[in-house]
Amino acid sequence: MLLTEGPEIVAPGWARLSRVARGRWRVTDRAGRIAGHVHAVHTDAGWRYAAERFHASTGTFLPLGEFWTPEEACDCLRYAR
Repeated sequence: MLLTEGPEIVAPGWARLSRVARGRWRVTDRAGRIAGHVHAVHTDAGWRYAAERFHASTGTFLPLGEFWTPEEACDCLRYAR
């Protein structure tokens, strides 16, 4: 379930985060290129962090996966280019 509230997260060294909504951040690299979005998901087991990338031809976000840490979600966006 996607929550409107989420924990604060810290960007890994290669990235910058910009909050675009509660529980959702835009991830950009140091050159300013958008890598995708990360959003906080609350589950019975705790917080998960979903990585997704915008797909221009369909106008939707495509999920890349859910991770236990925001760093893992950001790294997914970094390496899945």
